[in-house]
Amino acid sequence: MRRRTTEALAAGLAISLVIGSLALAPRSSTAQASPVDDGVTTASAATVVTHEPDAAPSGPTEDTAAPLSPQAAPPTPPSSTDGARLFLTVSPPTGVSLQSDHLGLTVRGTPQCNVSNCRLLVSTSSQPLSSPGSEVPSGTSSWPSWWAEGTTRTLYVHSWGNGWGWTKTNWNTSYTVTRPVTTPLTARVASTDHVGRSAVITGVATKGARVEIGSRYTTASTTTGAWSMTVSGLAVGANTLTVVQKIGTTTIGSSVRVTVTIDPQVVPGLVRQVDATPQTLLRGGDTAVSVAVEFTERTQSAPGTVTFTAPAGTTFATGQDTLVAEHRAGSATTWQDAPASASWDLASGRRSADGSTYSYTFPGTGSALDAGGDLRWAPRVSTPLDAPVGTPALGFTMTGALNAKLYDLTGTVDTPVAAATLTAEVVSVDAQGRVAALRGTATPGATVAVGGDTTTVAESDGTWSTTVEGLELGDNELVVTQSVGGVPVRP
Repeated sequence: MRRRTTEALAAGLAISLVIGSLALAPRSSTAQASPVDDGVTTASAATVVTHEPDAAPSGPTEDTAAPLSPQAAPPTPPSSTDGARLFLTVSPPTGVSLQSDHLGLTVRGTPQCNVSNCRLLVSTSSQPLSSPGSEVPSGTSSWPSWWAEGTTRTLYVHSWGNGWGWTKTNWNTSYTVTRPVTTPLTARVASTDHVGRSAVITGVATKGARVEIGSRYTTASTTTGAWSMTVSGLAVGANTLTVVQKIGTTTIGSSVRVTVTIDPQVVPGLVRQVDATPQTLLRGGDTAVSVAVEFTERTQSAPGTVTFTAPAGTTFATGQDTLVAEHRAGSATTWQDAPASASWDLASGRRSADGSTYSYTFPGTGSALDAGGDLRWAPRVSTPLDAPVGTPALGFTMTGALNAKLYDLTGTVDTPVAAATLTAEVVSVDAQGRVAALRGTATPGATVAVGGDTTTVAESDGTWSTTVEGLELGDNELVVTQSVGGVPVRP
């Protein structure tokens, strides 16, 4: 409680006396004291106002003398003997709420003051005027730099008011808040489905964050942060995917890029063999063996490789590093030379050292080849005279890409090696000795039998000769046969 005494002295000095403090205001000798009942003393020359705080408040209320805030001009307090400090009323805020996430804090509430200079004060101190702490803006704000991820602090939500040279705070709500930890985003390609053109992307993100890849999204585990997503509809080749994590609609941290490469897949029947008619090999010479294929889709680009394998017991003739292509439309029956603009010839041939294989590149460009169109090539096969009789086959493989798909064809063409024609003639007869000399031709290396007892082997040029003994007087009929590899063959 303050008491005030005003006394006018004849010497012209006015003294305003307040128990507990003293202030002097000089005035002119002609001034007259004019007391009013408004809590201050007024003189014609100056007004002196003093504030005497009561004892330190107990509980959440805190006040202090402070300069008038420039934010608002305080109204004149009513006449009261309690003075200005008691007139300033600050109560705990109402409707207080606090929310936090990885992005920051939202603190809301309505401060309670009897002055216009009144606001929310969010502080780590319960007595921010006497023991200042760190402040957090009210409303929505990002995490302050002094608050490290994963650390916990207690926040006090105060009403703060300033008026008539006094500042007060008051609170009744506090929150224990832990700033969430933001996990750096990771992503990797876990698996790739080349046929389905899809991939599974996995990684780690902030717990509960939304992970997006384009328009696709998933939510990271709220306990581990792990996430997984299947991305489909990928193109053949390299696909670059950008992965981001979001809290709400806000992207946090840096994006991550992963590349998924989809390989073209083999499509059965994309290229298939046609006209696989057996072709007989000529002994002692070269035989062109035709290999024909059909493209079931229209294409102007089908680059690949072709490898031929010679029939058993034969080799490929040298000097055929390029094989000229012929083509035939799907509805046509006649083979024609390829157009000059087409690159359908087999090129850059490589013959193996033993002559058993010949490999080529197939440019497959230039003129368009309509669906159902055929191509054929004819490598020359060298067959020795002593090639075994039988039906070996020329083999081939053709692999490449057509319309972002792969083709992989394996085929064969039967190439029988026939026995040479068997011939026989009587060269001479010794009637006294009942002996005859015979000769002829047969399959090189074949065993030639004359009658039931006499045998010989044909030379490499197919010629043979032998002598038959023990003939009967008169006519003798001799049967001559040949066999190759122990297997009789027709003459």
